[in-house]
Amino acid sequence: MQNRLHEIDLLRGFAVIGMVFSGILPFNGALPAWMYHAQVPPPKHIFNPNLPGLTWVDLVFPFFLFSMGAVIPAVLPLNIEKQGLKITFFQLFKRFLLLLALAVFSFNFAPLRNLGAGDVADIAGIAAYASLFLVFFKHPDWVPRRALSLKISGIFLVLGLVYMKMVFWGGLDIKNNDSILRVLANVYFVGALLWYVSRENELLRVGFIFMVLAAYLGDMDGGYMQNFWRWQDPWHLVSPYLLKYLIIFLLGTLAGDWLLKKETLVERITFQWDYFILSIALTLFVIMGLFNRSIELTLLSCLLAVSFFYYRQKWKKRVSTDKNKIFYVGIFILFCGLFMEPFQGGIKKDPSTLSYFFISSGIAFIWVHAFMKMESSKLSFYLLPIQSIGKNALMAYFMAGFLLMPLFNVSGLGDIIGQSTLVLLLRAFIVTILLGAIVHYCTKRGLFWKI
Repeated sequence: MQNRLHEIDLLRGFAVIGMVFSGILPFNGALPAWMYHAQVPPPKHIFNPNLPGLTWVDLVFPFFLFSMGAVIPAVLPLNIEKQGLKITFFQLFKRFLLLLALAVFSFNFAPLRNLGAGDVADIAGIAAYASLFLVFFKHPDWVPRRALSLKISGIFLVLGLVYMKMVFWGGLDIKNNDSILRVLANVYFVGALLWYVSRENELLRVGFIFMVLAAYLGDMDGGYMQNFWRWQDPWHLVSPYLLKYLIIFLLGTLAGDWLLKKETLVERITFQWDYFILSIALTLFVIMGLFNRSIELTLLSCLLAVSFFYYRQKWKKRVSTDKNKIFYVGIFILFCGLFMEPFQGGIKKDPSTLSYFFISSGIAFIWVHAFMKMESSKLSFYLLPIQSIGKNALMAYFMAGFLLMPLFNVSGLGDIIGQSTLVLLLRAFIVTILLGAIVHYCTKRGLFWKI
């Protein structure tokens, strides 16, 4: 792709790895609380909506949402140029419907959500992955007739699985669906339309962000706004309430716009370790401070880190470019989130607080800036597998839960090596590494999943 944003591929790749790894960790209460969502702490892992805090696991979904918004400026104009406006908007709507269908299919066939079925659930999960592979598999060298025949075969396999689910496996419950895919479907469709309307006017896009913010606040005290904001369809698939995540998505589109500017792409920069270390330090300061509820220390640490970056620019006599704009905007958004952290009882992932939107978006901006700095360095070579996962996110998202983990269970390895915490943690590492290797191989060979 001409306008491929490799920094965004890296961010999305790390997000998918985080989703996969955190989803297959042992939930037996033996690991520390920062290894899980802050609101589902060990030992019982019971969701507590009143528990504030932030862990690395809480950042993976907003990172993915941010990267989803960032690629819109690179992808949508090319599609409009090749296919025309009407066909492009039709494809947007088709992806919206397919993501909703995937949300239902994923939840109802995920082996981890059908533990009572034993090997049947694992085999059904493998069959579900095979069907999705046939439906979404793309290769640039395949003739259209061959690709169509595989897609039709996959559709028939999906229909067969749905029939068996409804007749033999307790029925298909549309109301139970994958919350991540449901949010992505709603936010992607509306967010892409808002980007198109404001594609040449960043101020208008900022206005859209403020409108979402106003609707979010208007929902808090009841009245007509809450009636509208909390509406949802009978199947719990579509709701304006999910559009609160547009704050992250639209901020991501701004990052994508700035990354595509010529002065951002032409300049080649030698990798400097201090930018990378600064991003790690800022992220750790925020996570550790918010998790331990040391807000003042977090603010002070972030202020010191920003001061270091600013004066480093002065020492090197560098002028501010769009690359540095991404960093400064990220810092500004991060501090906005930190300042509003006490609001709503502290930062929470669910129900999501305003501080969660801004803090996670700010950190995403900072990491995009760090990835830009390492793009031309030797370190970028070692990050290619993660970048491949970012390019092939749909394949990777389903692989662990629907293919690798069921194969592990069906093979009986779990009974052989035991179920201790150390073994389960090692299993999570091995499955994640194996997933990365397979997806990296497929991506290098031009094998993709595309909706």
